[in-house]
Amino acid sequence: ALGVPAAVFALIGAAALARRLRQHDGLVLVLLLAFIVPYSLVVLRTVRPNYSDQLQLPVIPAFAVLIGIGAAAIIRLTAMRQWVIILPVILIISPLAYTLPVVQRFAGTDTRLLMTNWLTHHLPAGARIRLDGSYNVPLDRLRYEVTQNYAGDFPSLDTLCAADYVIFSDAWFNDVERSQELLSQADVEAAREHRTKLANHLVEIARIERPLVPGWDIFMHTATYWHDPQIIVYLVPESACG
Repeated sequence: ALGVPAAVFALIGAAALARRLRQHDGLVLVLLLAFIVPYSLVVLRTVRPNYSDQLQLPVIPAFAVLIGIGAAAIIRLTAMRQWVIILPVILIISPLAYTLPVVQRFAGTDTRLLMTNWLTHHLPAGARIRLDGSYNVPLDRLRYEVTQNYAGDFPSLDTLCAADYVIFSDAWFNDVERSQELLSQADVEAAREHRTKLANHLVEIARIERPLVPGWDIFMHTATYWHDPQIIVYLVPESACG
């Protein structure tokens, strides 16, 4: 969450406190480690680490104290005093590089809203639409006849043939691909087979890709799960319904 430079500064801060264990600084180190170590080994070792961004928040202040002590220890070195202005830049550049693109992306229009606008202008009123997958596009149900299936529900081709169009959202499917430490291989394969079924039997007429931001594949990055999913619009052809 804080980046590699901050981790290095935290280690330097811990080392600086350890050198003065007989002073009050030693008590500070003991108190910090008494919280950081058990919290990291117990709380952060969750069965779903990819969902655990929020669990880092309580421990960040403790690390911030160590980082500040480490930065102060470096500044006290005569050879490093000329770099005092650069130290804050070194500390913030890593988290900033991942934060700004996400903030910029969230300030934009979600892919679901972009696709809704396209659908309104291209699909006729009264069309039968199947929303395939959770976190799908918002549609005017007075304009369209809408049905939907949700996470883990893979409708058969016969069921899909009751619609004129199928709109696929990859929000849940992307989550499946990134949760293989918890899910069985059978569950993962079932999700993949459903996507293949859509691609092989239906006709793709529109697509908006999931925008990737720096760090989207980092171990903990929940922000990239549910926002801006890939949206694909399929036409259901008569040939698929036999």
